[in-house]
Amino acid sequence: MHAGTEPCNGATVQKGQALLHNAVIVALLAGMASLVGLAGCGNSGVQQYTTQVGSTIFALNNAEGEIKKPWGLPLVQQGNAPEAVAAFRKELGSAQEKLDATDPPQVCRKLDNTLRDIVDQGRVMADIATGYSDYVGDMSSFATQMDALVATLQTLSEANDIPSGLAGLVTTAEKIEREAKAVVPPSVFNGFHQEVVGYMSELVSTLYDAKKVLGEEKQQPVDTDEENTTPEDEEEGTAPDARTEEQNRAIEPLLEDIPDDWARFNGQMNSMLDTVRGVIGLNAKIAEIEGLIGQAVAEIQSLEKQYK
Repeated sequence: MHAGTEPCNGATVQKGQALLHNAVIVALLAGMASLVGLAGCGNSGVQQYTTQVGSTIFALNNAEGEIKKPWGLPLVQQGNAPEAVAAFRKELGSAQEKLDATDPPQVCRKLDNTLRDIVDQGRVMADIATGYSDYVGDMSSFATQMDALVATLQTLSEANDIPSGLAGLVTTAEKIEREAKAVVPPSVFNGFHQEVVGYMSELVSTLYDAKKVLGEEKQQPVDTDEENTTPEDEEEGTAPDARTEEQNRAIEPLLEDIPDDWARFNGQMNSMLDTVRGVIGLNAKIAEIEGLIGQAVAEIQSLEKQYK
């Protein structure tokens, strides 16, 4: 079957760094929210503005995190990618409305400009992420069907009618392959999509080989000692099904590696998707936005110290 690769350690490190970044931002913004109670003092305008900006950044940071959240997970768990981008766009719209409706104190102009930069670059990121997330969302359906096929395959040995069960798997695999071939991916996904179609074609071929083996095996006599089967065994349903056992032995060498191979291919797909995110500039743009968020948090902290 198709050779895959396991997710690299770099992806794990990257995820850990992202979690740390989010944890720091969340903790800082949560602390700022508590300062709203100080609004009654002489510097209330600054405090009210920084609290509002902190709340806005908190929402944007969370929405941006939801876009990245499924990265590195099996493709079947990335089906909500389009919804995550739509939610981020909604938060951008809300942030823009607040910017348009607010005249910040003069000392907060730099923070206001930083927030505007976050919103502007967020729109750029959302535009980049839309094509990516739409395709990934579509391919998540492919992964869902493949998960179901593999789950059925793993119970095939227990089926009463193995040839019929295998024929059903062949039909399902052919359907998934046809649907994958019918998708016209964005050009940046061509390499990824060719790998997916190639994997499916190879899987269909393997299942056909197993089906062929069963057809050949059917012509051969089963070596079984029927005298060892007692009437009591037959009545209790414990008599060995020699034909089924023979069929399982015949096709096992072809099918036994498919579940592990599918798991490896999931890792390979994640690696390829990470490459795509780099090529289209999505990773870099998200890093830029997170840098701006960190800058805004530092500016808020500085203002809060000066005008508390």
